Amino acid sequence: MVVPKAFQKIKIITILFLSFIFYLYLSQYGNQNGDINVHLDWAQSIFKHPLNDFYFRSKWRLTNPPTQPSLLNFLLYGSQYIYQHRYFLYQLHNLFKIPPTSVLLFLDQHCPYLSIKFWPILAVLVSSLFIYLTVKTRKNNQTGLLAMLFFLFNPLIIFQTSFWGQFDIVSALPATLSIFLIPSQPILSPILFTVSLLIKPTTAVLIPLYLTVYIKQHSINKKGLCAFLLSLSLVFLSFYPFKSGSQNLVQSTLEIFQHRIAPASKGTVRASVSAFNLYSLLFRIGLDNASQPLAGFIKINHLSFLLVLISQSLIIYHYLHRYQKTSIFTYIFLSSQSIFLLATGMLERYFLVSIIASTIILFNTKKRSIKRLILTHYLIAFINLFYAFYFRSSYRILNLFQSHNFLLIRFLSLFNLIIFLSLVKQLLKIPTSHLSFNQTSLNQHKIFR
Repeated sequence: MVVPKAFQKIKIITILFLSFIFYLYLSQYGNQNGDINVHLDWAQSIFKHPLNDFYFRSKWRLTNPPTQPSLLNFLLYGSQYIYQHRYFLYQLHNLFKIPPTSVLLFLDQHCPYLSIKFWPILAVLVSSLFIYLTVKTRKNNQTGLLAMLFFLFNPLIIFQTSFWGQFDIVSALPATLSIFLIPSQPILSPILFTVSLLIKPTTAVLIPLYLTVYIKQHSINKKGLCAFLLSLSLVFLSFYPFKSGSQNLVQSTLEIFQHRIAPASKGTVRASVSAFNLYSLLFRIGLDNASQPLAGFIKINHLSFLLVLISQSLIIYHYLHRYQKTSIFTYIFLSSQSIFLLATGMLERYFLVSIIASTIILFNTKKRSIKRLILTHYLIAFINLFYAFYFRSSYRILNLFQSHNFLLIRFLSLFNLIIFLSLVKQLLKIPTSHLSFNQTSLNQHKIFR
């Protein structure tokens, strides 16, 4: 039975709208501590004070000066703008009795934090639509809908965005889109990747893969140079409102990177900050320093660099020799996860760079073993998020995970590594018909056929 296109449109719009309401409702239960308060502080400052002293203003409510790139700050400005203009809804209510009074009271009570979480929630909705498009094209409409619903109601996604209010999915979306669009959009693709870096630089882990895929597809030609110049221009233009004093734009931008954004990677001094990876298996999570010597002749961070270099080289080598037989989403997943598991200084949420790609793999593959491995990977990632969110405020959680010389964390870290190695083995050997996906422009995929 062929489903009418109009009905398909209504179904997708209804799912997205109800999901949006669901996420907004759940967001009231998040613990309003930590990063979201810092983001709220930045949002209020960027809305009230001149932009040219935003990064270097001396007085902050939480004594945390801005450490994130320009586009994230503009999103925070938008959040505060939404909050300051929420009374527009009251005017609608007075005229049309829409929205209801209960909704207005809810928004008024929770709006400062809801407005911060608005962008992550919106990114989840757009990501789910992209997943639907992609899986539908490879499989069918029903499987696409299942993939969309799975992503929308994945506890990982709900916890990270609606509950915690982190922005990692906001940068993961343009990064994934940019790699997907490389074959058909040589100008737009680099701009999207630059946008992802200007939101959260955690997507920088995909730079080696991105450059490899781009050069493989387009070589170094006029379009590539034009895209590079446009991307570079976007970087400087995005920081132009923050230019201070008599400095030129380049000097001002470099100063912001040097004194604000780069030092934010302070977590790299730890072998593992809060991620369940190789270094939480071998060392004490959040405690052992990455610069300490290992076996008396090599430092932990030097070993990390070597392992990351080897893993990325192997993934890139495989891509260069078998890229037509393996999905690009496989390479996105393996490239980002190998760094998450093998690099020092990792936080628990850095795995989200590949969450869109892994969801597409989950529903495109026919192999049940791969499905089981990915679902188990999600379970461990959720436990990792749960631990990272609560261990500072709950002694029971801290004791459960860190007692007996971090036994539970070491076990989960070992399990995580075994799952990843199993996925590497299976994803890079499965036949083309099981997983391959022709990377064509989104313009060629109609959502409602």
